[in-house]
Amino acid sequence: METIKTIFDLGEAGYMMYHYFYLQWRKENEETPPPIQIFTLPDRTRVYERNLANIIRTDLPEELLDDSLVRNSFLYNNMEEIPFEYVMKACKVNKEEVVSPWKNLDWKNYKWYGKKQLIKPFVSHDFEIESYNKMKNEIDKSKKNIVLFPRYKKGSNYMLFRNWSFERWDRLIKLLVDETDFNVIICGKKGQTFPVKHYKGRTLGLVTKDPFPMIITALNDDNTILTACSQSFGGKLSLLQNVDTIMWGHQRHRHQVEENWSGDNTVCSFIEDEDYIIYPEDVFEIIKHHLKVKEEEK
Repeated sequence: METIKTIFDLGEAGYMMYHYFYLQWRKENEETPPPIQIFTLPDRTRVYERNLANIIRTDLPEELLDDSLVRNSFLYNNMEEIPFEYVMKACKVNKEEVVSPWKNLDWKNYKWYGKKQLIKPFVSHDFEIESYNKMKNEIDKSKKNIVLFPRYKKGSNYMLFRNWSFERWDRLIKLLVDETDFNVIICGKKGQTFPVKHYKGRTLGLVTKDPFPMIITALNDDNTILTACSQSFGGKLSLLQNVDTIMWGHQRHRHQVEENWSGDNTVCSFIEDEDYIIYPEDVFEIIKHHLKVKEEEK
């Protein structure tokens, strides 16, 4: 009997894309792919629903859900080191059964498989679109949308330097509301997103415990024309869904070239900002310039 392989998708949401691409590649390129079970978080099951894994497990031991070191860092470690050993033991999985994009897979075969995903690989279910449209009654549905991801991670292992400050997010939203005619849609996971100020009739909050369905629906909205965020999962997902993205952070080549999955189909305007302290006014000017260029290209 063939041994079932295991994938752990417990780290930062951005890691999820690598697992997704690997499973897609495997499904399309292997005649008899080995059976796979994936341990993941309840809010990520939506990603794997296309029969990519034989078993999707969210019955995680409580200690893994509470351990920020494991949740964020274990995929960066050797499989022999403590965090990975801790996860395998807690889930009762042997090391030889574990599949990891970083440790024992051939990257050249699938790493950039995402670049083949040229037409919005994630689609929304009808009930998700219906729910989204009801929430959009709070704003003018005829206006274009700009999506923001105000990342706010807590805990020593969550690369806190990537958190743009609360005051900067508030200022950027106010600039967009006061000086443009766009809706501002605020996305993210509850507890990991700044509780920014909302403006009646101009902003729509989609921050929930299970954010993926509404994020995808917002990105797939025909009126959504741009995403803006510090370097984070939201920007990566936006590019994958063919939405032009303005991102600031410390890894320009990675996000503008390597992980701009749709390549020339989507623009990634990346602002080099090692300390994540760019002023909201500067981001706003870049947004205005980007939209002006896009309008002139029509």
